[in-house]
Amino acid sequence: MQFYDAIGRRLKYRQLLLGLGLVGLLVVGKQFPSPLSAPVVFVDPRTQLTWQSCSAGMSQLQEHCYGVAGLYDWQQALQYCAQLNGGQDWRLPTREELLALVDWQQRTPAVPEALRSVTKNNVYWSATTSVDEPDKAYYVSMFSGFSYPNKKIIQGFVRCIKSRA
Repeated sequence: MQFYDAIGRRLKYRQLLLGLGLVGLLVVGKQFPSPLSAPVVFVDPRTQLTWQSCSAGMSQLQEHCYGVAGLYDWQQALQYCAQLNGGQDWRLPTREELLALVDWQQRTPAVPEALRSVTKNNVYWSATTSVDEPDKAYYVSMFSGFSYPNKKIIQGFVRCIKSRA
């Protein structure tokens, strides 16, 4: 039997055990929803932007996130968000949108309280490419709230945003 993550990458046995073992979801006969189905959302009261609550790669059951957040290079991050909910209205956020999610009153991670348990204390990709170095795009650190460019082949975490109507 083979297992795959949200964008079709084959999971190694250890990754599968970590993903299942962290949350204890070995329930016989229960079909869990795909991470690419309609996501649980968080609407930021400060900006009114609608965000995917679970970090990319995690799955959801009702309003709860479970599993392990995946690491994606920049191209994979764009692809993941474009396919979310069947490709309806989701995309990788711009650098400015991702920085707007940062809660400067919080640290480790620097996000609103509602997202703290489902946000990695690490870097998240933005869709913004560096003007000076087109082989780089901007990350935003959810540890500190700072943003910097990094090579698009490096892996980071992903949280998608819903396009405005």
